[in-house]
Amino acid sequence: MKQNFTFLFLLFLTTVFGQKTVNDSLISITEKEYIYQIQGILKLKNLNKTDENFYFRVNNYNISIELIQDKNGILNLESIQYYIQGKNNKDTDTIINRIKHNQETALWLFENIKKGNIENIIPAKKKDSGKAGILMTDDYYLEFSNKENYTIKAFHYSNLDTISKNYTLKNLIDDLYKKIDTENIEKTFKNNLPSDFTYRRFHYGFYKIANSSLQFGYYSNVRLPMGFSFYYNLRKAKKKYLNIGSGIILQNNFKDNIHFEADLTKRGIFKDRKNYTDSFRITYEFNKLNYIKTISNFENYKIIYAGTIDKYFSFDLGYNQLKNEKTSDGFSIGISKNYESIHLEPFYKLDCFQNKITNYKIGFYKSFPIKTDKKSFRIYTSLFYEKTFDFRSLNFSLYVPIKYWTIN
Repeated sequence: MKQNFTFLFLLFLTTVFGQKTVNDSLISITEKEYIYQIQGILKLKNLNKTDENFYFRVNNYNISIELIQDKNGILNLESIQYYIQGKNNKDTDTIINRIKHNQETALWLFENIKKGNIENIIPAKKKDSGKAGILMTDDYYLEFSNKENYTIKAFHYSNLDTISKNYTLKNLIDDLYKKIDTENIEKTFKNNLPSDFTYRRFHYGFYKIANSSLQFGYYSNVRLPMGFSFYYNLRKAKKKYLNIGSGIILQNNFKDNIHFEADLTKRGIFKDRKNYTDSFRITYEFNKLNYIKTISNFENYKIIYAGTIDKYFSFDLGYNQLKNEKTSDGFSIGISKNYESIHLEPFYKLDCFQNKITNYKIGFYKSFPIKTDKKSFRIYTSLFYEKTFDFRSLNFSLYVPIKYWTIN
């Protein structure tokens, strides 16, 4: 009996004195689950179970920063970020970006934490102010650990300047982020992510467009039922944004009627316009259309400027040269309005030569989103009334993407 009592007493002492004292100011189970989720994704240590002399960690939705002093007194400062990669509504990978920072910054942070008594001056999170924002942009979570104690506290960034009258925790966080250059870390991390995937991190997500891409599709209309379109887009090369595209269209009716078109486009002429996008396009067209009686064979050389004012309309305006038996100089105008919610875009286009409207089209574009288990895409159609010289008729076009290639 005495032996059993002695064993139980020793077990009690081991249990009590072998654990750290925990100071936990997280007020909800959900908050704790989010913090544990970050630790699991980033493969971070559970600071309640570490034996380092000093361990400090600050967690924000954007980045986690760790400062460690090991048993030999050596400091190590690291920042860790992640994105969950996805494709076709399925997670495909977790990409982690871990960067080790210099000893000078590590020592600076260590001394400021100790000198400012940061662990003790941070108040516990108020019960009436912590339930709304869990790992939002301005929510921060601090963890402190040594051989005896573990502390985790949560706070909102806007409340930090009430902690101290002089050098506050807000100053410390701001200076730390500047010293390790978190903006550049995030920018570089994003730039190095593979293209053509979705990426998410808690409340934030985006789709990364490929640096360059090739697209091949079936493109036809009522009178030219056999056709294809091939388009190459170069968004970026060697970290320089180019936003250049080039494409060709070839259509025929298995007889003598042919339409060929080639263009070169430069997007983003006037940059840094928040609600305005534009492009500059050079186009060559060759037409052999026997159903047009007056002018069956003709070429067009176009130089077009196009712009879109968000939520309002898009327009085309430019020079158009017509060549058949003679050369005529003219201009082209187009206007359209996109209703994205119903995937509908009415349009009107006209060509003027010799001071009169020679050709025009009026109608609408309509796209149909298609989703399958493996991919999602759109089929594009248009229904329009056209006048081309002496020819007038209703027409319908169809574009179906067949193959899409990306180059990172």
